[in-house]
Amino acid sequence: MKKIGLIVPIYNLSWMTLNLFESIKACSKLEDFYFIVIDNGSTQEESDKVHGWLCDNIKEDDGFYFSYVESPIGFVKAVNQGMDVVLEKDLDYFFVSNNDVLVTGEWDSRLLETLKKDKVGIVGGMTSPPDWRELPSAKVIIEKKLKYDALRNSMEGFAKPLRQHLDRLDKEVSFLAFYFAGFKTKLVKKIGKLDEIFNMGLFDDDDYCFRVLEAGFKIILRKDVYIHHYHRSTWLAHKLEYHKLLEENREIFIKKHGFDPWRKREIV
Repeated sequence: MKKIGLIVPIYNLSWMTLNLFESIKACSKLEDFYFIVIDNGSTQEESDKVHGWLCDNIKEDDGFYFSYVESPIGFVKAVNQGMDVVLEKDLDYFFVSNNDVLVTGEWDSRLLETLKKDKVGIVGGMTSPPDWRELPSAKVIIEKKLKYDALRNSMEGFAKPLRQHLDRLDKEVSFLAFYFAGFKTKLVKKIGKLDEIFNMGLFDDDDYCFRVLEAGFKIILRKDVYIHHYHRSTWLAHKLEYHKLLEENREIFIKKHGFDPWRKREIV
């Protein structure tokens, strides 16, 4: 059976990356995945921690790809580099993931079940609200850099009811954020990779989702899958100008496509 690609751009914050990997290890079979890690210029210490985890936990000779660039190239170029590896390895499906997320039980089987359906191009799950970081418990997790073992029970306790009680699980949507999303590789072969005009990132996912729909593929939200997201961790940790870039890339999108994606979502 072919492996499933897992593209993870990273920039320091190794404790978050290792928590993501530990959650995948706890909820999945590592041998099912081909890890593609694009290091955006982390410090040597931070980079070594992530590379060391891969070496210690993935025993196969061809189980992961690790690329290091000295200067940050941003999310878009890093994901595109990962997509090149997916195409080279001839993998049929792959996931793109931020490093500040945690997966929960049955995430892979459920998302892949939907992704393998005809005409589905992208699939994603439910997640935490954008203001999650402001909760007192969240601040403790971040400040103390709590390990996955200390978080697993609470994450699974929240996710389990989603898996048991939701109806109409597949919801067709016009947009999914790429903090964690699954893709058909044939989609990339048809419409190409992310548009690097969006430089470091933001609105690259809006653009890609629009292109996916234009190409006749569906975007599906799987309501019984929970992917926990810390939200904007790299932006905040490295004091990047998030809101400035957000507005700049919004204007780039409008110029490219002729409409404001935020207003279109409000109308829908």
